[in-house]
Amino acid sequence: LYINLTNKCNLHCAFCQRERERNFMVKGYWVWVSRDPSVEEIIKEIGNPKKYEEVVFCGYGEPTLRFSALKEIAKWVKEKGGRVRVDTNGLMFTFLPREKLKELKGLVDVWSVSLNAPDKETYDRVCRPAQANAFEMVIDFIKEALKEGFEVVATAVDYDGVDMEKTEELAKSLGAKFRGRVYEVVG
Repeated sequence: LYINLTNKCNLHCAFCQRERERNFMVKGYWVWVSRDPSVEEIIKEIGNPKKYEEVVFCGYGEPTLRFSALKEIAKWVKEKGGRVRVDTNGLMFTFLPREKLKELKGLVDVWSVSLNAPDKETYDRVCRPAQANAFEMVIDFIKEALKEGFEVVATAVDYDGVDMEKTEELAKSLGAKFRGRVYEVVG
């Protein structure tokens, strides 16, 4: 089950559909939310989390931008016997204290971190961050999450000019697993 907590994002990735069109469907579901849904609305929609392989926080926006909601819902999912994955751009430490990651121990099973490049130059071109040190912050997030005992899967979109092999090598050198994602038009 995929949960979109927010449309807000602190990146402007060249490959992201949100940069082109906001009113489209993925596998028959609308991805854009008209407003940030409440914790109660999301919990009601989830129902029994054990009926899903995992509950994934992702979507058009960056789920950690709604940290409190993410934490509360993840706690509820875990209490009900579910599994939680968070798909993140890894920039949480740019707007929250590092200690916040520890608050999610036991609540998040897997962090899927959008590494998207083997180096700063490629990352800046593809992900178009506002922060000058964004690539370094993603690397830092991966290292810290691993240090805290989380399972971490670094991902990258096979986008123009991204050396997937080098990106995978970087991910593995950090101690993370790696998953390449195919760049495609969704809908």
